[in-house]
Order: sequence, then C-alpha cells, then structure tokens
Amino acid sequence: MRREYIVRNERVSIEEIEGIVAILPREREASQADLSQSFGEILEASSRAGENPDWQSFENAGWIFVRPNDVVQRALDTGSRINNAEAAQRVFRHSSGRTFLGTDRLSVKLRAEMSEEEVSAALDAANLEIVNRLKFAPNLYEVRVTGDRNFLQVSVELAGNSDFLYAEPQFIEHIPPRFTPTDPSYGEQWHLNNTGQDGGMVGADISAEDAWDMTRGAGVTIAVVDGGFDVAHRDLAAAITATSGYFQMDGMGNTALVQGLVGFPSANHGTFCAGMAAARANNGEGGSGVANQAALTVISVLNDALGTQATLSRAIAYAADPTQEVPGANPNDGADVISCSLGPNSMPWTMTQTLEDAIDFAVASGRGGLGTPIFWATDNGNVPVAQDEVVSYANTIAVGRSTRNDLEDNSAFGPELDFLATGVDVFSTQSGGGYGTDTGTSYAAPTAAGVGTLMLAVNPNLTWQQVRQILRDTCDQIGGVVYDASGRNDDYGFGRVNAAQAVCNASRVVELQTPSVQFNDVPEGAPTARAIVFSVTTCLATTFQIVSGPTVTSGPGSFGTLSSPNAALPATGGLSTREARLWLSFTGTNDGDIAIGEVTVRLVETGEEWLIPISANTIARPTVATVLCLDQSGSMQSPSGLDGFVTRNDVLKFAAPIFINLLQEDNGIGIVAFDDDAYNRMNVQTVGPPSPFDPARSNALGVIASHTYNSAGNTAIGDAVEEAVNRLNAVSGYDQEAIIVFTDGHETAAKYIADVAPLINERVFAIGLGTADQIQPAALTALTNSTGGYLLLTGTIGPEDLFLLNKYYLQILAGVTNQDIVLDPEGAIKPGQTHRIPFQLNEADVSADTILMAETSLPVFRFALETPSGDLIDPSIAGVTSGIDYVSAQGVSFYRMTLPVPIAAGARAGKWHAVLTVDEVYYKRYLSTLDNFPELYNQVLAHGVRYSLSVHSYSGLRLQAQLLQDSLEPGAILTIRAVLTEYGLPIDSSRATVRAEFERPDGTGGVLTLHETEAGSGIYTANLQALLSGVYRFRVLANGSTLRGRIFIREHLLTGSVWQGGNNSPPTSTDDPRGDQERLCRLLNCLVSEKVMRPEFERRLEELGLDLNALRACIKAWCQQPRVASIQLQNTSTLTSMLSTGETNTLTTEVTTFSPVMVDLIRQLARELEDQQ
Repeated sequence: MRREYIVRNERVSIEEIEGIVAILPREREASQADLSQSFGEILEASSRAGENPDWQSFENAGWIFVRPNDVVQRALDTGSRINNAEAAQRVFRHSSGRTFLGTDRLSVKLRAEMSEEEVSAALDAANLEIVNRLKFAPNLYEVRVTGDRNFLQVSVELAGNSDFLYAEPQFIEHIPPRFTPTDPSYGEQWHLNNTGQDGGMVGADISAEDAWDMTRGAGVTIAVVDGGFDVAHRDLAAAITATSGYFQMDGMGNTALVQGLVGFPSANHGTFCAGMAAARANNGEGGSGVANQAALTVISVLNDALGTQATLSRAIAYAADPTQEVPGANPNDGADVISCSLGPNSMPWTMTQTLEDAIDFAVASGRGGLGTPIFWATDNGNVPVAQDEVVSYANTIAVGRSTRNDLEDNSAFGPELDFLATGVDVFSTQSGGGYGTDTGTSYAAPTAAGVGTLMLAVNPNLTWQQVRQILRDTCDQIGGVVYDASGRNDDYGFGRVNAAQAVCNASRVVELQTPSVQFNDVPEGAPTARAIVFSVTTCLATTFQIVSGPTVTSGPGSFGTLSSPNAALPATGGLSTREARLWLSFTGTNDGDIAIGEVTVRLVETGEEWLIPISANTIARPTVATVLCLDQSGSMQSPSGLDGFVTRNDVLKFAAPIFINLLQEDNGIGIVAFDDDAYNRMNVQTVGPPSPFDPARSNALGVIASHTYNSAGNTAIGDAVEEAVNRLNAVSGYDQEAIIVFTDGHETAAKYIADVAPLINERVFAIGLGTADQIQPAALTALTNSTGGYLLLTGTIGPEDLFLLNKYYLQILAGVTNQDIVLDPEGAIKPGQTHRIPFQLNEADVSADTILMAETSLPVFRFALETPSGDLIDPSIAGVTSGIDYVSAQGVSFYRMTLPVPIAAGARAGKWHAVLTVDEVYYKRYLSTLDNFPELYNQVLAHGVRYSLSVHSYSGLRLQAQLLQDSLEPGAILTIRAVLTEYGLPIDSSRATVRAEFERPDGTGGVLTLHETEAGSGIYTANLQALLSGVYRFRVLANGSTLRGRIFIREHLLTGSVWQGGNNSPPTSTDDPRGDQERLCRLLNCLVSEKVMRPEFERRLEELGLDLNALRACIKAWCQQPRVASIQLQNTSTLTSMLSTGETNTLTTEVTTFSPVMVDLIRQLARELEDQQ
C-alpha cells in the first residue's frame, strides 16, 4: 500500500507492507511458541534478509516481525496497547529498499513568533500531544498523534497549516554508517575515501562511498587485461569469472588462449590493477575495489612484457566477445568494461592496424552493439599523450593520475587526455596473497574503469560514448587551474573522476510508458483526462515539458492540458524510480465523433523529444432503465410521524414523485407494487424532456398517486425484486439497469430476497422507512452492497425529517444517472425575506440541476439563480436561453443547465447562488389549508415555509461513498469509505478534506474525519463503533480544490443499522418454519385480493351480507396468530375440526365474528386442502 508524507517540504512516497507488523516483546527471552500465540505467525528475519536487508538489524535489537493475529491488528487499528508488547509498529519499505517502522510521533516546528500559548493552542487544535521540546531551534517539538489517526497523513494535513513550518514523521530505522568497507586496510585507501590521512586533502578522492549508496557494481563484468594475476588471491578469487584466461606464446610467436585458471601466470602489476577495480569488500581482507560487487574477468597477455600487438588485440577482442577465441562461447559473457594499463613509458608507441581494429570491434560490437568502453592508462612520464597512439586513439578513454591533494602528478598531458583518477601511493592487492602501496597511471585506469562499471550497473543501456561523456561532464575541476570553455585543461583533462556524480547522472533512464494517448468511449459532454506517463530512474532533477500541442489534426473537439504543461521531478539523494505525468483533457462532443491529434513533449535537461499521437471517440451519454418497487403491505397504513401526512403511504406518495420529475430524458421508468405478491403497475417506458405533457412521466406519477396499501398484505420483497427483473428483461436499448426498493418493514412472506438474490445482476438501491428492528434489512443490505447499490434507512422519523425520503430518492437518482450532489441544505422562509444560498460549480461540471423542494404543492416560492458574475436567471430568462430549462411540478421546481450557460461571457465555474423569496398570496393560501394541522400551522406562521435545496452536477469530479459494516448487531464497526476523483484521477489529501457528520439512534452525534488510506489514492475512510441498536445516519462532506484551483464541494448520505439478532441468517422459502402457513395465507389472500374479487363480485357479496374488508382483516389476523402459525398443511384436519365444531374461540376475537357465509367458505377451503393431502 503506497502512502505519502512530508519531509523537508517535499512529498515522499513510501510503501506500507500490508499484513506484517513489528513487535518489541516485553519478554525478550520468551519462546517462539509463546510469542506466536501472543502476536501471530513470526517471520524469520534471516530467511528474508535478501528482501529486507534491515530486518536482521531490527531482530538483533529485539524486534520480531509477525503476521498479526486479530487482537494485534485490532489494537493497531484503534491505537490501543497490546499485552506483552513494549511496542507494535507498522512496517514500511522505502523506495531505496530500506525498512522503516512507523510510530505515532512527529517532529513539528511552528512559526518562531508564536507565543507558548499560541503554540499550545495550535497543537491542541491539531490533536497533538507534546512529548519533548527540542531546544536547538525555536518552537520545535516532538509530538504524539492522538487517537487512531495515521501519523503520515497528519504530516500531509499539517503541510497546509500556516502555523506549522514543518511536520515530519518519525520512523524507527536502521541507521548504519554509509557503506564503508570493513576490510582492515581500507583506511589506507585514500583514493576511495580521503579523510586527510598521511597529509592528504580531505575529499580529494573519487567519492566512492556516495556512489556505493547507489550501487556497488552487481550484475556488471569488468575485464582487466594485463601481464599476470594472482587468481587465488583471497580478495579477488570470489570475483573472477570462468571466462578468464591467459594467452600462452611459444618461442616461435605462436599464441593460444588457455581458458580457465589452472596454470595462470601471476604478476604484481596485473594483480594490483585487478584489486583497484574489483577487490571484494567486507570480507575481512585487505581493502576494497571500486566496483566491489562486479564480476571480474582477468586476461593475461604479454606475461613477460614481450609479445605482439596482435596478441594484445586478441585479448581486447576476446574480452568484449569470447566467441572471438572460443567457438560456441556465449557472447553475453563478454565484459561490459575493459581496463588496460599496458604500454611503454616516456616513449612513443605506434599502434598497429590490428590493434586499432580490435579496439574498433570492442566499441562497435561489445555489449550487444552498445559498445564496451576501454579505459587505458596514459604514460607515466610528463610527455604528450599524443606520442602514444593507443591511448590517444579516439576510441579509447585516456586516464592520467592524481594525488591525495587533488593535483596532477606529471603524467602525460595534452588534448587527448580525458581525465584523471587517483593513482599515487594507492593501496591494493599484490601477488602472493599480499597487499601494498604503489603509484602509476596503471592504477588510475582501473579506478576509472571501476566507476564506469558502477555507471553501467545503474543504466546498462548507455553506449560507450555516453559512459565517457558522463564521466567527463561530472569530473571535479581540481588543481586550481583554468579550464577552457569546453571544461578541460591539458594537464587535468576534464578533471578528476567523481564516482557519485557519474553514477547519479548515468542513472537517468527514461521510458515512455504511453506511446499513444487514447480517450476511449467518452460520453457526450463528459470531461475526461488521460496521462502521458514517463518512467524515470535517476537521482537528478528531471523536467518534461509540452512544447507543441496538444492539437486536433482531424475531427471535432479539442484536446487540452490540466493544471500545467510541465511535469517536474526533483533531485533525490539516491537512485529511485518515479513516474512523471502530463495530463491531457478531452470533452465528449457528439455520438459517433472521432478526433485525432498529437502532442510533442521534451525532456528539458537533455533536449530529447517525443511526438505522441492522441485519439478520442465520443459515445452517447449512457441511459438507464429503473424500476421502482413500492411497498403496499398493511404496515404502510401506520402513522407517518410527520405533520400533514397521516400514513406512511402518504409520505411515500409525497416523496417518490421527485424521482419521476427529475429523471433525465431518454431514461426509462417502470413501477412494481408488492405485498404478499408483486404486481406490475407500469411497464418500463422512456421519458421525454421534463414536462407535464410527457406521457411516461404522467403515467408514472398517476401510478404513484393511486398507490395504496393492502391492510391484510404481508411483505414479500423477493417477489418485488424478481418482478422488477422481469420488467427490465422485457426491454432493451438502455445501457444500464437499476432497481429501487421502498419498504417499511421486514420480510414476512415468500419469495424472500435470499430466494432471488443469485438471479440479480442489476444495481439495487433500497429505501427503508422505519427503524432497524422494524425493517431488519440483513438480506436487503447484502443485496444492495453486492450489486453496486446501497440501502438508506430513515430510522425513527419526526417533523424535522420532512424531506428525508425526497433526499434519499434524489441521491439514488444521482447514483443511477452518474451525477454528484454538490449541496443539500434545508431552511424555512417567510414573506419579506430573501435567502441567497451559495453553491460552487467548477470547470469539471458539465451540467447541473438546482432543485427546490417545498412542503406544499402550491407555488409559494419565487426561485431564481445568480451566476458567479452576478447575472440573474429567473424562469422567464430560462425559457428563452439556450442550455437552461426551468421546470415546475408538484412540490418541486428546478433549473436544468448545460454548462457554460450562455449569459454574458458564459457562466460556469465559481460561486453561484439560489435566490428565494415568498409569494405572499400563495403563502396565505397555504396557511388556509392547514386548519386541521394546528401544530404545522403555527410552525409555518412562526418560521415560514420549509424548503430543501439540492444541487446535482454531471461532472468529471466525483464523490462515491459507501458504508461497510463487519456485523449487523450492536458492537459492529461501521466503516465510511469515500472515493474522490477528478477526470478519473484520484484527488488526494493535498487537495481535499473529507468528513462525515453522524447521528446515532439516540439523537447524539458528532463528526468523523476521513483519512486517506494510501497516499495519492483518493480513498478516504473512518470507523465508528455502533453500540446502540438502531439506524446511524451519515452525511459525508468533501471539499477541496480542482486541478485548476477552483473550490469544489460534494456530499453524500449514508446509513447503517444494527439490531439484536441482526447476524441471523435472512429467511428463505426452504428454511422458514412458517413456510406452510405462508403458502396457505398466500392462497387465502389471493382469494380475497383484487386479482380475484372484481368490484361487481364484491358488491354481490355485500348484498349477501359478507363484508369483504372484514374478511381480509380476519385472514390477516389469522395468518399472524402464533397458534395458527404452528398449523402445518398435513394437519388441516385440525382446522376442519375446529371450524366444523364451532371451536373458533381458540382463535382470535376477530375470527369468532365470521359471518355464516364466510365460515362456510373457509370450511370448504379446509376440506379441499385436506383432500389434497
């Protein structure tokens, strides 16, 4: 899991190793078994040392690494202490590969001018507890992060707090000395680390230790070509490759290669050179070579200093490609770098064409065509380099020597000199297994070659010319002499080699990850973003810049950039691989359009450029078919709890039309009602533009208006969902499908949700009117969560919840049509008042609905919009302005805008206002309708007419929130999870904050701060423990700034619920003990339902003296009677006997009031049931 924190004002990324925790046990000597039982499975550091090299150091200090058990994990999540542990910390892996342990501590520095009281207040406000005051700087403290907050996240949050100069997390880390070989004579190797020993100048070295923090040459092979080598030397033997060999010449000049180490000639000079380049480190022997983890190929030639250039040529060619001497050899076994220190001193040396050809072959064909760089020692005398045709040749790298005081040492000079390396009084290996000190350019060359080896270890793709140029460019200009405009001096070349800078510069590996940018299937009007991605491995600052485009070369529309045409990566202290992203944007045009374009990006530091093609295609905005499932069970006649609404059914009829009125055109709507069974009230129909004359909307509103309860009806939600699926399967042409269930009670009849859940593929949303105990929504919660929807419960509702169900329907509407809620406030207004309600729109918003809901269907409100520039939009202006519509329906009015609105210069991003006033005539008329509701009358008279304003946007900036819970019983942990994106890109905590206002079942509440779970993820979470039975309401609020710096606000409603028995399995038809009774009840209810009892038959029954409503009520009472619930179908004789003997007093009072006709009907039914057995 990637996380971020702030250090030295830079955002740093680090990986949290999930599933592993570091524990410091109180009892260090406890057995493995006891430790495992207390904390979890123990991971042995020794077995994972290669993956986590610091683990062994932590283990040596008493820490253990475990896969935590539930107790440890829960304690970590809640910030609690762990029994038997001094500490328990999360484990992190830095990009360098180092292991860090987390803490709850920060080092914070506040503004120097702040008083102690101001500092204390600022720390209290940030929930930080002082641990220690540090005296070496003003207002510098060690603090503890309180609660269960993440210390890394707090460091990011405080970066935006002007009182804090910095807030850096404290990690527990292994802090060894920089890599310094432990070999006993390393201190004598001033050329690697000059501390001023023996009168030298501090720092007059090749900066090897800083280079070793980046690489020590592993994976690269260096070849040293010389007269002889002690291949058994204990500081060299482990490095020497099987490709090593020696050329053996007879007196006739015949030369043959002997591959292998048997009989290998030994000599001090070659052994010394090999040690300079690649002697092993930390093996308890002697000193160290520059590339002390590289492989070493030693090739002996001219062992007695006699021989031909042809033999030397063969050695050079063989070093680059072993197939030149050994048929069938692997060319990949050739060396990556060659060092040679052979040649006459103080005398001219003429190069043969053969040797020239061999050198040319190595630099042209070595390393798969990238070329093998050849480092060659210059003459040790104060003579021109040019007199040596080999070392001055353009395809070799000429290396002179420098002293421990950073001076040249009278070695060869001239324009052909590339640079110097340390080579005076240097310490290295000698034949016979010994060590010694010596001077010569011979030892400077393998030193420089070792640096070249380190460079190729971090970037094997460098050509040999690039190796040479980087070495030149990164030399230290020593000696106090003048270097010319090109950076060179005849005595010093380009200066003295600096290994750290050379490795750093060599490490810039840039790869374009996106050779083309594609905007696939962009919906009409939808803003989208795609990134040009470069992978960069370097320690250098790197900047990418768009220098041309993005432009459209064919097709409609335009491509743009987000935030900046530049992407800059700062320099780092060591090698790391990072990504640079340049963001492009495109907004969908018309269905079927295709746009083609291009953009040119330049790497500023090198001038390299990439021409990247762009393509985009636009599709129609997705449409959705939705089926509303409306509860008509008997409980819907229960009191509503709201003034002005007698029953729950009245509340449903007030709230549900908002969904119909606001549904965007070209979407589909269907309606199903349910009690013991499901009834198709309206097939899915496509709605047109919002209008009272739209037939589909009119049909749907009519169905809702006529919706009523069945006083004898049970609740079969599974039937309703199944019927909704059937309605959706009957239509086509929609991109998506959704089901919305409205219910006020738990499942009391089959089919159950569990019976049909496996068949559901559509998104299911649900609204529950009631408490958790009443609805017991275990199956409903599982169904909605598993299909991508969610459940919203009201809990116990009161007068303040007038618009709650409307808001639930509106939020679900936003969910099924891919909109976001910008704002959702409530208020009340009286005549003579003006309410100006602000809301923010931004450049990512494509369209917006501003929705005003009222507690009355009368047009009490005058409703207008004010643009960010102050222009006023009222219904008359909306009617004649393109891109904006005003719609008024029963209890709701809204403006629907396509952005930008063509008013003045175009209204889009910024602060808008909804402007409300009251029409006094309609206000008085509304008051006159409240004679039967005195409490509501007094409220309206005192406070005004209540309203709810909701702003929805179809936007590239989205908040998606959900509630997860680990149990449905008291004690459950409720997790709020919110995802913030802009153009599909995560909005991290540097640009946004997320909180959740909550209300418990008892009316108490508070605010949770959601923290980003992973740095840069845009995913925020917070937990709340639900100790009380009932419904928990949450209002998730996100605010921040867009990529272009505009303010945004988003919100989302969530609910969770717990109740005693909530974890019990939901009922199914197969395991319900009341199944037989329910089947009987379903039959009885069917017989007296509207499907069977036509109005004319009902009138006939009344003429015969049968009250059908009384019959329905009796059947309902009988079906709910506990004693009758135990009757099984196989025992219907009991029922027959009871009815035939008149023992109806064993039932309820209602049953004993059956009329004779009704008793005869039920007797006949019981006999028929018995006959069927």
